[in-house]
Amino acid sequence: MTYILPSHQATPYMFGIGLGYLLHKNNNKIHIPKYLVYGGWLSATYLIYLSFFSMSEVFSLEYQYDAVRMSLYYALSPIALSLALCWVILACATGHG
Repeated sequence: MTYILPSHQATPYMFGIGLGYLLHKNNNKIHIPKYLVYGGWLSATYLIYLSFFSMSEVFSLEYQYDAVRMSLYYALSPIALSLALCWVILACATGHG
């Protein structure tokens, strides 16, 4: 029931619209220094890893439900994954893919 309301899906859409607007206004001519390219790729990789694998202990037989951890995961995971995918799109659009 987490994705029934459109407001729960608004985060990825807003990140995508914002990135599309940024790329459109700058005609894909954004200069990114090399250290930011490396940092962006490391951050994007880490955020994707956290989004997909941070709750892998849920499948353990000894897992105890923790409402705070689960609510933090469900609140922050779409933001982390959206930021990571925006970096991938921005890096590829500017020739750093």
